[in-house]
Amino acid sequence: MFSRIQEHSTNYLYTFSYNERQYLYKLARIYIFDTPASFPSQAISSLKTIQDVGMDLWRNFKEPIANVISQITKSKGFEIDL
Repeated sequence: MFSRIQEHSTNYLYTFSYNERQYLYKLARIYIFDTPASFPSQAISSLKTIQDVGMDLWRNFKEPIANVISQITKSKGFEIDL
């Protein structure tokens, strides 16, 4: 059945029996419709390397860290613009 899915036939109504179509429908219901909305982002984040996680952290905290450094340097009498 799965090898027939990969074929480039366009007439799937007659390619699969009723039982096979029901089986495909149930698989789609389980793996597509009943998955939580957060599943794609969880799947992608599970593939990230340590470097990717580090870069994400840096992107999220770069501006607040720059603001803190700017405020500290301004209070000391000189200003650094990051």
